[in-house]
Amino acid sequence: MKYRAISLFSGASGLDLGIARAGFGIGVCVDNDKYCCETIRNNTRVPIVEKDINDVKGKELLKICGYTKGDVDLVFGGPPCQAFSTAGARRSLQDFRGNVIINFLRLVEEITPRAFLLENVRGILSAKLNYIPDGFGMELRDVVQRPGSVLYFLTRQFQELGYSISFSLFDSANYGTPQRRERLLMFGTKGKKSIPLPAPTHSKDGMTATKKWVTFREAVEGLKEKDMHYVELRDKMKKFLSKLSAGQNWRDLSPNDQTVAMGKSYNLPGGKTGFFRRLSWDEPAPTLVTSP
Repeated sequence: MKYRAISLFSGASGLDLGIARAGFGIGVCVDNDKYCCETIRNNTRVPIVEKDINDVKGKELLKICGYTKGDVDLVFGGPPCQAFSTAGARRSLQDFRGNVIINFLRLVEEITPRAFLLENVRGILSAKLNYIPDGFGMELRDVVQRPGSVLYFLTRQFQELGYSISFSLFDSANYGTPQRRERLLMFGTKGKKSIPLPAPTHSKDGMTATKKWVTFREAVEGLKEKDMHYVELRDKMKKFLSKLSAGQNWRDLSPNDQTVAMGKSYNLPGGKTGFFRRLSWDEPAPTLVTSP
């Protein structure tokens, strides 16, 4: 019999695919995005609860699966990360989207799985707890507004539910994926034994692991172009990208082209390496963002 799992914040089932391949049977998915739900229905037979996570109850999910409290082996999911992302305003738990992470905590308590897996952006490592969330004690007052206090809060609350916690920042390129993608993974297991963290299988130079990173070239070599569907680039993008080679970005344009290409973004803080960036053939691709 497969291990029993429940998927929260399922999206288009990307994380679910990996969990299923690891030997878990997913009893139910939860998401409120209609397009994600349509994708799940068109590609799987997994029941889906299409509604706001704030309105979802643990007993409701258990009933759909035919499980009882404590029967589930794994609850997993990646709550919306914009509130913690370094690319956003970092409103932390003041942001409604940040607050939904509290619902992950709540549903773990209501379902009481043997283990859970929480995925989020690296920004949560330094995210500040802006205030003490409703229903939680004043013992947190000493950590409010301190970097890392969101992670401290989550770890403490899960431990109070009886889970041993292990977490780390993982880069997918270090595990054989041809893309640099950093994500925090937090594992929790009922009892005193925590889940050991997997060692990297790949590294940039191959010296600190058994293999070198998989490059973009290796990933796409041999693929055939047919029935391509894409959004046409704007003329401005085409103009400046045509002046750049593989691996370059806006900083490799002439000084005059830089100011014209970037416009108001020219004076924004940060590295801005994603602007007018072309992929390097001989490195993993950068993280794919919603609006490249």
